[in-house]
Amino acid sequence: MKHIKGIQWHNFKSAEEAANAAYLALVMDCAEYGQDPNYEVQIYSPEESQKRGYTSGWHLVWECGPDSWGVSQSMAIVTSGIVPPWGFCETQWGFDLTFVEEQM
Repeated sequence: MKHIKGIQWHNFKSAEEAANAAYLALVMDCAEYGQDPNYEVQIYSPEESQKRGYTSGWHLVWECGPDSWGVSQSMAIVTSGIVPPWGFCETQWGFDLTFVEEQM
C-alpha cells in the first residue's frame, strides 16, 4: 500500500484527477502483492458507478487488497489536516473508495 499512501491528495484539482492517481497507485500496489491488476483493480466513472448502484463519484475497487484498505485510506485523507479542494472520499465495502466532487 506504499504507493497509495504516498499520494498528496490536496495537490489535485478534481475528484477525477485524484481517482486516476489512486487507480495507478493501486495498480502498482496490487502488482507488488503478486496479483494481476488487470483483473483485481477497477475504476468506474460517476455514470458507471451510479448504474452499478453506488453514489455518483469515481469508484475504485480492489477486492483482493489488504483488509479494509478503503476504510484506512479514506480516514487518512480526512485526518491529514489538509482538506482536498476537490471534495472527499468514502468507502462502501472497505475494499473500495469513491471520490466525490464537492460543489462549492
